Amino acid sequence: MADRSEHRAQAELNRSLAERLLAEGRRDNDQGLIDWAVTVAFYSAVHCVEAALADHGLHPKNHRERFDQMLAARIPEDVGLAYDILKDLSEQGRYERRNFDPDIVERTILGHYLRRVLTLL
Repeated sequence: MADRSEHRAQAELNRSLAERLLAEGRRDNDQGLIDWAVTVAFYSAVHCVEAALADHGLHPKNHRERFDQMLAARIPEDVGLAYDILKDLSEQGRYERRNFDPDIVERTILGHYLRRVLTLL
């Protein structure tokens, strides 16, 4: 099982990748890259939460367990809400084929929701 430092490193790699995907998507006018930036941002959030849960000896096997363990570990409510929003947005992009505005991705998804979850690190 990964420990806090491994999850932290993966969270930061994913955040960096999300930022690169957004920048390249803007540069190349590639909506697919912009949309994938949202999914990668969510997986950055997953590893942030996993890092915090590892501090409590918790290692969920799926999203449902992670949610339950977030409650048990007393992850702040606003962080949990930001995480849930990132999860929902990621699913909208992947399953509902939602296209995201790059400015919204930068300001709101990366700049607000992901930034809030990153405080767990």
